[in-house]
Amino acid sequence: MKVYSAIASVMSDLSKIGIGKEKRNQQQGFMYRGVDDVMNALAPIISKHGLVILPRVTKRDVIERQSKSGGALFYVTLDMEFDFVAAEDGSKHIVGPIIGEAMDSGDKASNKAMSIAYKYACFQAFCIPTEADPDAEVHEVAHQSPPVIPDSDKVLTFGKHKGSRWRDLDHRYLNWLISECKSPPPGAVSLAQAEIDRRDRESRPPPDEPFDEKLPESAYRGLPQ
Repeated sequence: MKVYSAIASVMSDLSKIGIGKEKRNQQQGFMYRGVDDVMNALAPIISKHGLVILPRVTKRDVIERQSKSGGALFYVTLDMEFDFVAAEDGSKHIVGPIIGEAMDSGDKASNKAMSIAYKYACFQAFCIPTEADPDAEVHEVAHQSPPVIPDSDKVLTFGKHKGSRWRDLDHRYLNWLISECKSPPPGAVSLAQAEIDRRDRESRPPPDEPFDEKLPESAYRGLPQ
């Protein structure tokens, strides 16, 4: 099988010239090897030794995320395999699966993921010395805050009512926590007071519907005139 002889010959030539880090990441300030650097270095060498590299995508996953500016980011993950084929006898060695991951705000996420997978397949197959190098383009994904739980729906973590929601507690227990409990847990008094205030607000008539203190006529029957 000539494929392994061809791979070894490519490795030998690359060990003499290497692939330098010529590009700079403008956002994080590090130097890296781009896929163009790999292709430019490899193309004449694999051609010289009769080696062909054929890519194949076996799986694709895509997730839409939100950038810090509120725009759409498409996060793509590809599972790829690469057929290393010797032109002389057609013998083949499969490299993979190799994972390629990339994000893009347009339609280039899959292209980037394919390029990254190709680059690392070559780094590993030909043993090209390299440090871990992220993509040239870095996207910041918006932080997803956990949902806000209203105080009244929070659950007690102490006492005989542990596991109950604040809104389900007896009014007397709330007053006891505020005024009589000698060592209330941290935050318990403020939550109890907030629950009492919430109930007071909900029991009041709306501002645009004033309370009518006029009694019905039946209430006056039998009273002296």
